[in-house]
Amino acid sequence: MATHPQPTDRQATDRQATDGQATGGSDSFLGSATFRDEQEVIRQGRAPADADAPLVGLALSGGGIRSASFSIGVIKALHRRGRLGAFDYLSTVSGGGYAGSALTWLIGLGKLDQLGGYLARLRSHGHYLDPGRRLTITALAAVVLRTVLVNLLVYGGLLTVGLFALERVMDRLPGGKGLTGALWGALAIAVFFAIAAFVYALATGITADTVAKRRYHWRLGWQRWGGAALGGAAGLVVLGLLPHLRAAVDVMLADYISEDFAGAGLGGLSVALSGLASLIAKASESSKSGEAANAPPSPLIALLAPVAAALAVLGVLLVAYDVSLKLSFGGAVLLLLVAGGVGAVADLNMMSLHRMYRDRLMEAFLPNKDAIAAQEWTAATEANGAMLTRFVQRPFHLLNTNVILIDSPNTQVRGRGGDNYVLTPIHSGSSTTGWHPTSAIMGRNGRDGLTLATAVAISGAAVNAHVGPGAQPSILRNGAVSFLLSLFGLQLGYWVSNPDKPVRNGNYLVPGFRALTGGGFHRSAWFHMLSDGGHFDNTGVYELIRRRVRTIVAVDAAADPDYKFSDLSAMIEKVRADFGAEIRFPGGSRGTLAELRPARPCVDFPNLSVAERGWIEGTVTYADGGEGRIFFLKLTLIDGLPTDVYGYATANPPFPNQSTADQFFDEFQLESYVTLGDAIADSLPL
Repeated sequence: MATHPQPTDRQATDRQATDGQATGGSDSFLGSATFRDEQEVIRQGRAPADADAPLVGLALSGGGIRSASFSIGVIKALHRRGRLGAFDYLSTVSGGGYAGSALTWLIGLGKLDQLGGYLARLRSHGHYLDPGRRLTITALAAVVLRTVLVNLLVYGGLLTVGLFALERVMDRLPGGKGLTGALWGALAIAVFFAIAAFVYALATGITADTVAKRRYHWRLGWQRWGGAALGGAAGLVVLGLLPHLRAAVDVMLADYISEDFAGAGLGGLSVALSGLASLIAKASESSKSGEAANAPPSPLIALLAPVAAALAVLGVLLVAYDVSLKLSFGGAVLLLLVAGGVGAVADLNMMSLHRMYRDRLMEAFLPNKDAIAAQEWTAATEANGAMLTRFVQRPFHLLNTNVILIDSPNTQVRGRGGDNYVLTPIHSGSSTTGWHPTSAIMGRNGRDGLTLATAVAISGAAVNAHVGPGAQPSILRNGAVSFLLSLFGLQLGYWVSNPDKPVRNGNYLVPGFRALTGGGFHRSAWFHMLSDGGHFDNTGVYELIRRRVRTIVAVDAAADPDYKFSDLSAMIEKVRADFGAEIRFPGGSRGTLAELRPARPCVDFPNLSVAERGWIEGTVTYADGGEGRIFFLKLTLIDGLPTDVYGYATANPPFPNQSTADQFFDEFQLESYVTLGDAIADSLPL
């Protein structure tokens, strides 16, 4: 039996992390122990005669269950043709990870020959979030409600106690009138700001050399502290107005609720949040790089969502303030102990919606061996404890996520919102955070190691605070929207430990408050939050280019009804900027992007439009002058498909670009995508 390499003791090249991306091909990864360990796994998995052959990789894009179904069709065709063994790397993102993890799982179990039986079982599990056996939509709603209630207990309770303390302290100051006194603080800042502005104006007229040499530093100081002063003043104004707003609301609702403001406030808050939820739902597909929105959100949504979120945040403050007025000192102490105790003890990852999402994915795509044979749903007890480190095999699986780094001192990383953070069976990390043994990122004495199922769910954590598609504007990066998502726990992201600062599992206080405030998302933080890999690169090709893979099969199953190729374009820009690699599609017999667009009537169903082909071939030129090729498969209708696929497309016009919001595929729907992927991949010249 081959002995697979174990993670090395993080040599300098692996540990060396920067706050910026590699540029122009200067990435040190190729000389790292991390890369050498991966190459050793690949060599051991190859036939001796092919030990030093050029690398081959398969990339499966994001796109939820739609991408998973299409990608499984591609895997089915490659397996039937005996070509799966040609791949050294398997790089997956989000929904592509559902399919990729299935392949990794079956290979790890030694059950790849049962792919047909696996697919037969999956046909009836496309609605994986609602598998039955009392795990219904009602159960999903119960998990959401539990998460919201606990989050409100911890964060709402601590906020209420904080307002209680502020009210009492400020009431005891000279001339104190409770929180209204905060307005005097805002006024003091405004006066100081005005004086500083006049002093700065006078200083600009001084020509002495000693002053002139300091002007630039003074300007920087003014710009930094001036912005902080305005922000502080705005916060004090909001606090100072809370008593007046509460009184105004009481007057407006006096005929309905007497003096019980809290109940009415909660009712008003729920209305505001419901409006916000609809806006976020509309924008959620835009939060991932490429899911039809590498373009900015519409002006209306860009305006209304932050306004609705800000009003909802104000509603939260009003409710907390009203409750704080009704608290006794003993009640405040009790609330502090309960909220603080729960917040300090509860595991934030275990309590989040991520866990439910992870379990449903695991049950559908990583079933027990007997579940495949019996063709039925069972609890996935085998996958539940299957550590990612167990799957040191070929193809070597790269599960792509995004590490949120919105506070990075590097403008490129901060503008992108993060960096590509890859999870593998040996090492995990990014060029910004460094690469570390995968077992080290789960924290000291972690209660839950990184399983394959958890890694897949992290890679598909599409809904999260503080995320956006690369450098593009995103509603989910708005401070008020992110505050609400974090306050109510409505996110799928996952906290991992910074191995350079090993601590225990994260809780609601550390690092939970960081998500709430939006501060501290940088390389040296104790914890890093990981979200959907599509928030950085939705194609899965980025990490293959980093490794200078010479033959790449890239499966693009993102929703792209207008065939703008947004994900492809974003990836090409990033690999050029970060690795000095150029990807081109020269056309001719290799095909053009235009040929992937449905532009002519189908031969058998003239009412449907089909593309000339389902894949094209391009070239990759690496920074060292090396040449490679990329086969780009696109989710598009072509001629020659079975009649049932055309029938489904006729009855469902959005096919094959149905919304990612639809995560409840029926058998006909799932099989149509699988068959389409199978047909397109069947003609690949591999």
